[in-house]
Amino acid sequence: MMNILSSPHFRITKSHSPHRYGTPKRTPRHVPTQLLLLRRSPTVLCKSSSATNEPGSDDFVSRVLKENPSQVQPKYLIGDKLYTLKEKENLRKLSNAGILDVLKRLKSTKPQSKSENVSEASGERDSVYLKDLLKEYRGKLYVPEQLFGTELSEEEEFNRNVNELPKMSIGEFRKALSKDKIKLITSKGGGGLYRDFVVELKKIPGDKSLHTTKWVLRLGNGEAQAIMADYTGPRYEIERSHTMSWVGKTPEYPHPVATSISSRVVVELAVVTGCVAVAAVIAGGFLASAFFAATSLVAVMAVYVVWPIAKPFLKLFLGLTLAILEKIWDNIVDFFSDGGILSKISEIYTFGGFSASLEALKPIMIVVLTMVLLVRFTLSRRPKNFRKWDLWQGIDFSRSKAEARVDGSTGVKFCDVAGIDEAVEELQELVRYLKNPELFDKMGIKPPHGVLLEGPPGCGKTLVAKAIAGEAGVPFYQMAGSEFVEVLVGVGSARIRDLFKRAKVNKPSVVFIDEIDALATRRQGIFKENTDHLYNAATQERETTLNQLLIELDGFDTGKGVIFLAATNRKDLLDPALLRPGRFDRKIRIRPPSAKGRHDILKIHSSKVKMSESVDLSSYAQNLPGWSGARLAQLVQEAALVAVRKQHNSILQSDMDDAVDRLTVGPKRVGIELGYQGQCRRATTELGLALTSHLLRRYEHAKVECCDRISIVPRGQTLSQLVFHRLDDESYMFERRPQLLHRLQVLLGGRAAEEVIYGRDTSKASVDYLADASWLARKILTIWNLENPMVIHGEPPPWRKSVKFVGPRLDFEGSLYDDYNLIEPPLNFKMDDQVAQRTEELIRDMYRKTVSLLRRHHAALLKTIKVLLDQKEISGEEIEFILNKYPPQTPIYLLEEEYAGNLPFTREQVHDLEYALKIQSNEETM
Repeated sequence: MMNILSSPHFRITKSHSPHRYGTPKRTPRHVPTQLLLLRRSPTVLCKSSSATNEPGSDDFVSRVLKENPSQVQPKYLIGDKLYTLKEKENLRKLSNAGILDVLKRLKSTKPQSKSENVSEASGERDSVYLKDLLKEYRGKLYVPEQLFGTELSEEEEFNRNVNELPKMSIGEFRKALSKDKIKLITSKGGGGLYRDFVVELKKIPGDKSLHTTKWVLRLGNGEAQAIMADYTGPRYEIERSHTMSWVGKTPEYPHPVATSISSRVVVELAVVTGCVAVAAVIAGGFLASAFFAATSLVAVMAVYVVWPIAKPFLKLFLGLTLAILEKIWDNIVDFFSDGGILSKISEIYTFGGFSASLEALKPIMIVVLTMVLLVRFTLSRRPKNFRKWDLWQGIDFSRSKAEARVDGSTGVKFCDVAGIDEAVEELQELVRYLKNPELFDKMGIKPPHGVLLEGPPGCGKTLVAKAIAGEAGVPFYQMAGSEFVEVLVGVGSARIRDLFKRAKVNKPSVVFIDEIDALATRRQGIFKENTDHLYNAATQERETTLNQLLIELDGFDTGKGVIFLAATNRKDLLDPALLRPGRFDRKIRIRPPSAKGRHDILKIHSSKVKMSESVDLSSYAQNLPGWSGARLAQLVQEAALVAVRKQHNSILQSDMDDAVDRLTVGPKRVGIELGYQGQCRRATTELGLALTSHLLRRYEHAKVECCDRISIVPRGQTLSQLVFHRLDDESYMFERRPQLLHRLQVLLGGRAAEEVIYGRDTSKASVDYLADASWLARKILTIWNLENPMVIHGEPPPWRKSVKFVGPRLDFEGSLYDDYNLIEPPLNFKMDDQVAQRTEELIRDMYRKTVSLLRRHHAALLKTIKVLLDQKEISGEEIEFILNKYPPQTPIYLLEEEYAGNLPFTREQVHDLEYALKIQSNEETM
């Protein structure tokens, strides 16, 4: 057999198995012959393997050819693969063969040196030539694969057997062990979850079948120990190869690449650069020569310096890239070739019974596909704001949606809360408990368990709740009452349980439910006959949720360390069981801020925007009674928008005034514009009220509101606006008779100004103010009884219950139409006539005084009207300035002025002018 292998005309070449994992491939030696042997089939392999191991056997090839006559077919080695003559011709005809493949084939067909062949043939005896075998035997020649194992180590041979030999189950192993068929067990040492064994079976005497004698057995560590305990036959264990230490060679210095750039190269580079520069100077101007020299220098540097340095790295990179691409191409070829994965799948489908199963599953797959298409069509018809169906909401929200702000990270503290100091002071006790609950437990004090915050919208109820958690630094759970109301029954109570469960786990904590009236409304009387139709599924779900909330607040399992806060605008709608002590121990009413609170709120919000220092925030805080914190924040934002619209660098006083008018009256009406006569009438009426109030304050020290500003620009539903400065709160709490009579004169000032300017040609422009004046005079006589003799005469207001003033509310307006529940008609009709007569006399007397007051300041009245018509707006400071410039009994020569609508220098402007002139004179003297 060895003679055959060492013959110069015969060569056995090892073919690489495509299913080997982790076993390194060995490069086959190339021979000049083109006739090679194919691998033997597994059945022949087993038989020949057992035969070669027996000592004194005949020549291997001769015995194989005698027992298994076959055809010998010539093969050609191209690269690492064997091709028949027909396959070789087809391969040659392929037009898309790459250059790399052609070079590879040429390299693989390189003839072997004769000296190498002679050296291989030396020392061998009894040479057998392939041509002699071909004369006697026709067909293919199969050679066992075990012949290639001589070049492998024990560990590599074991790994090859594990990957290529057929697998044996543990049941088959026990069966062979019981029949004493196991000849040898080979294993490899090492750790891991599994161990592999190569089991060699004994040869059965007289058995002519080519059955496999070697098998692979994979067992776990426990199974391997049990099997080895039962097996007493010969075994052989292969030692694992250990990693050899390697000492790298220290790189040489200087680097070879750097050495290659010698001084000669530098000299050449300088010479070339100089020549290029000279040529560039000769060729063109300085800029052109400089550019040409720079580009030439870069090109020379790239050739002489960059390329030698980058060449080794490029060769390495290209080599790695080509190797990776070649490996990928081989895997693709193996995947689609015969014996690949596709062929295996085809065999499984054809012979494994999968096709029959697939035929049975076709109807089911069609039904499933139809359902998927229907669901997809349904989802495609949903609205854009679709999130989840109520069914999925119920499944997903058996737990609450509350997101805890851990460690009180609400971003709000008590320093950020302004205008509600009373509520903050009452809630400080809760903060102390949350910070130190052990102190309360030691004293045996039960802290307030529930706190109800009530008040009008926008007063800061939610802000206070966040400030409690932020100040104490505890988890804060916030939800809305409407989030507990769902379609599915039982979802609301489940959310309540989950919410309080989370809070108890992370105690101390704060639970806040906003708008709790949506959850805890008063329950219906189900035992009354007239309310049976109101008790339905929705009512039952709401009451079940409310009952669960009552249990969590004060039930059998009341969690300590959890503070419950709730906010509502409608306390009257809440269930009485929820409001009892033990559930809500504190009921704090959040009222609209006072003047000081409004000022603090405006300062907090104005610090977030760029506001001019000339803006007086205290005046807005004083003149905006009843405004909540949210509305004041909206005022600052609206003023910022107005400033941006007018292209101001900061928020000015005029921007704030415009924002107040937009929020109280409305935006400017562009589509409507009064004529000159209409503007004169509106200006006269509004200035009559304003001038009367200023004159009464100046001469009689009346405690009435002074004018802030007047505008005849139509806004909202009004054609003109008159805004007054508000007095302090005490002035409206105890109004005296002189103050009410002065206010009656102010209300009559509009008609009085018309009479002074137009005579008896008055209009109905002041009729709205006259209605308020008539009711005020009647109320002074009847309800308030401020005139002698006293009259007990109650009656409902004869007309509307709203005042004419637009803009910010004045507190006297609320009490003007308050009837004190004295709405019964009078019993004495004679007394009613007397009250009407006295009311008429009072109004006539106050009207006469007002007309006389305005006639003495006729010139000032005309001047203010002209200024208002020219500027469309006038402020209270300008009215005071005109009154100072036009004292009483001033002759009327205003109509002869060239610019009657212009004001002279104001007091501040005069002061600035005098100061500038003084500075200029001082500089001239120096």
